Amino acid sequence: MLASVVTGEAIASPIITRLLKSDEDIKLPPAPVLAMTPLAPLKVDDAERLALKEQRKARKAVEQEEARRRREQMANARRK
Repeated sequence: MLASVVTGEAIASPIITRLLKSDEDIKLPPAPVLAMTPLAPLKVDDAERLALKEQRKARKAVEQEEARRRREQMANARRK
């Protein structure tokens, strides 16, 4: 593994790379194949999660309303 790290920084990196890939004595072992399966989506939201979503939605609406009021106030101040 150390040789694979040095390969990117060494002057002779093309030669080291070729040796690591083809020379039987120095060749790196093949990387293990990992089977990845996608996670199943949640089918039913529990009550806590639904309550949290509602809280976030309400907070976002309040913040958007405050931002709209600030923009209106700034626009009115510029007109005067």
